[in-house]
Amino acid sequence: MATKSVLVAHHDPKVLERLTARLADRGYDVIGPARTASMALALVAQTPVALALVGERLAGRRRGADLAEALRGTWGVRTFVLRELQPA
Repeated sequence: MATKSVLVAHHDPKVLERLTARLADRGYDVIGPARTASMALALVAQTPVALALVGERLAGRRRGADLAEALRGTWGVRTFVLRELQPA
């Protein structure tokens, strides 16, 4: 498994763009980005990843916690669910 490959999944295209750019700038191989759990799972089925950064909300029916559980349970991917920040 590649140690520097990271899956990025989030519902917001702007957040995906920022995360992807920052990770790539730091030398990580970014898999995705994915806006839905289905897309993220399909990507991981094709390309092993070391880590997944998943938003609480995703486009589609499944939540980030559901995706995180599937990634850990099926592929053993260490996954962090990114919490949405509420405006002050």
